[in-house]
Amino acid sequence: DASWLGREIDDKRVDELVQLNKKHGIHITGEGGETDTLVTACPLYNGKKIVIEESEKMWDARTRSGYLEIRKIRVEEQPGQ
Repeated sequence: DASWLGREIDDKRVDELVQLNKKHGIHITGEGGETDTLVTACPLYNGKKIVIEESEKMWDARTRSGYLEIRKIRVEEQPGQ
């Protein structure tokens, strides 16, 4: 549902995805088009990260699908890099 739009995928979310897979057959890695992802911080970004400052969830209840419209970002130094 719309609550998944914009969520960070961490260990807790992976556990939730496993449960959704068991209940609804949703592919955990999003194969089949269930998900798209955006990486906001990683070593390849040379010590920087993307911070989403403003976004809006766009959800169509009829099709049970949606997307996160990113309206404003900034790039900042990643701690520890």
